[in-house]
Amino acid sequence: MVRNKTVKPNFFIIGAPKAGTTALYTYLSEHPHVYMSMMKEPHFFATDFPNHRARCCSTLDDYLKLFADAKPECHEAVGEASVHYIHSADAVRNIYNFDPEAKLIAMLRHPADLIYAFHGQCFFNAIEDQADFEVAWRLQASRREGVNLPLGCYEPAFVQYEQIGKLGRQVESVMNIFPSEQLLVILFDDFAADTPAVYQRVLNFLEIRPDARQTFHKVNESKQPRLRWLNELLYNRPSWMTRLYEYSGVRGYGIKDRLLRLNTRKKQRSSLSPAFRAELLGVFRQDILKLGDLLKRDLGHWLS
Repeated sequence: MVRNKTVKPNFFIIGAPKAGTTALYTYLSEHPHVYMSMMKEPHFFATDFPNHRARCCSTLDDYLKLFADAKPECHEAVGEASVHYIHSADAVRNIYNFDPEAKLIAMLRHPADLIYAFHGQCFFNAIEDQADFEVAWRLQASRREGVNLPLGCYEPAFVQYEQIGKLGRQVESVMNIFPSEQLLVILFDDFAADTPAVYQRVLNFLEIRPDARQTFHKVNESKQPRLRWLNELLYNRPSWMTRLYEYSGVRGYGIKDRLLRLNTRKKQRSSLSPAFRAELLGVFRQDILKLGDLLKRDLGHWLS
């Protein structure tokens, strides 16, 4: 039997977290001429996040298997979406070495809103153990020293919220590696305000013919666990549970996903206090100005 030629991804949604990447990944997955990896966030190229990478796929063979069902005669674009690529020190350079002609899509959001939402996701995923974001924010210094790290935090960089929110610095690093014509930057504000128009921009950027999409349903809305201990058990299950899964064969039945769905409730988080938000704006002010300069766009409204 002659094997099909290996299909490689030619575009990457590189982040940032909680900026609409899941929604865009979902919309593109449903386009008949786009193939997105079945695993949304393989993070293969983020070699500086080895523990997270190991949970997804850490070999090139395993990574390319994520695109094994792509059909060159049908799929005009083949991609994946890994939200930590943009703040990884290694990922974008590794992508360039993999394919210097690849196209990148960066989705950005006001840094205070981004890290607040990301904290909520980390708490849901049992990476973070502090329900109060302000408490978690003030633990960053000690956590850099390996103190007060949550038991489920397998990548300490993920609870360094200030670094995750420094979008100007991250975009500058990307632009130092890839030509500007191979990078599309999308602001969450624009994506939320006119999703069809931004979606069309993405199709034009990827040089994909339009589809017949008329509706854009909400994806990955804010959520909380009903029972915190159950999410901790499901995301950070002890070794005996892993062995039970393996020996019983229940892994194939999606029990974890079903339990997570049952244990999830949609709930909007309360707003940050005015004083704390003002503090965050002070931290991110210069980086926001840098981002505005890089994008040639006035982001003054982000500073008020």
